[in-house]
Amino acid sequence: DTNGDEYDRSLADFKKDLAFIKSKNYELISFDDLTKLKNGEKTLKSNAIIISFDDGYSSDYELAYPELQQQNMPATFFIVTEWVGRHHRLKWSDVWVMDQFRNNLGQKLFSIESHTSSHPFLINDSINFPSHDAYLNSLDYEIGESKSYIQDVTAQSTMWLALPYGNGAYNPQLIKTAKKFGYSGIRTSE
Repeated sequence: DTNGDEYDRSLADFKKDLAFIKSKNYELISFDDLTKLKNGEKTLKSNAIIISFDDGYSSDYELAYPELQQQNMPATFFIVTEWVGRHHRLKWSDVWVMDQFRNNLGQKLFSIESHTSSHPFLINDSINFPSHDAYLNSLDYEIGESKSYIQDVTAQSTMWLALPYGNGAYNPQLIKTAKKFGYSGIRTSE
C-alpha cells in the first residue's frame, strides 16, 4: 500500500492504471523509442505512454514487475546504484532478472536506467563544494559511475539519466556531463 507520497501507487491502483492504459489502446514505448521518433525511425499509431519507476524500490520487483510481465507491458526502472541492496530497495540480482526477461515473442520489456549514484540535488548542491573542479568531479561520479555499474550488470549499450528531484533540467553543464558519458537522453520531472 501507499504511504501517502504523491508518487506512490497502491497495487490495486496500479492494476487499475494498467487496465486504463490498455482500455485506451495507448502505444507503450521506451525512452529509446523517443530517439527513434525524433529521428524519424519510428512513428506512432496512437497516443503513446512510457511507464517508469524511480529510485529502485523492492516493490518494483516484487509487485510491479510481475504485473507488467503478466500484462506484457514494457517499463523503465531508473535506479540509484548506491541504494541497490539496501533495505526496501532492489538487489542487483533483481536488476539482472528484470533486464534479462523476454516475453513469449522474445521481446525485451524492461530497461534499467540511471538515477545517479547517490540521488543528490545535482545543481542545488553545487554550492556545497569547495571548488568548481570538485563539483565537476562529483557530477562525473554521480553520472558516470552509475552508468558504469548498471552496464556491468545489464551489458546494455544505451542509457538514459533521470534527474533526482528533476533538479538541473536544461542545465548546460549537466547536459555536457551526460553527453560526455554517452547518455542517450535526460528525463526530468519538471
